[in-house]
Amino acid sequence: RSHSTGSRCVKTKASPAAHLEQLKRAVRAAPGNAKAHAELGVALQREGKFELAIESQRRALELDPGMTELYAVMAPALQAVGQHQAAADSYRRALASAPDNGTLHHGLGNALRSLGQFDAAVASSRRGCQRTAQNHCAKGRLGRRVRRGE
Repeated sequence: RSHSTGSRCVKTKASPAAHLEQLKRAVRAAPGNAKAHAELGVALQREGKFELAIESQRRALELDPGMTELYAVMAPALQAVGQHQAAADSYRRALASAPDNGTLHHGLGNALRSLGQFDAAVASSRRGCQRTAQNHCAKGRLGRRVRRGE
């Protein structure tokens, strides 16, 4: 495992908890470092600490609004805590920078489905299917999955 603390990459075999502590120390040492906040957010998200992950990722975006890839990272965490509209908005922001990313279209479809916007969810997921080759895109199955709420 390795992590970056801005300009240098540090190799570590630390446990997830120790790795989190290292990243927290990096943020405390350089509170204005957007990358440190982003990396902490990713690690927190991996540990299922979604609220803290979102907070850290939002701080990174405040420090560096150009880190648009963070919208794609943050969207599933927002979805996990029930912030479906914020997740949909985050997917849209990510898609503005990566319009051909099928995974993002699928994620947006899931967020829209959670909001009850089924037609828009199907449309977004279809756009995702056009950009990726995934089994759940088999003809006819997509609409049934959305209607059933899968």
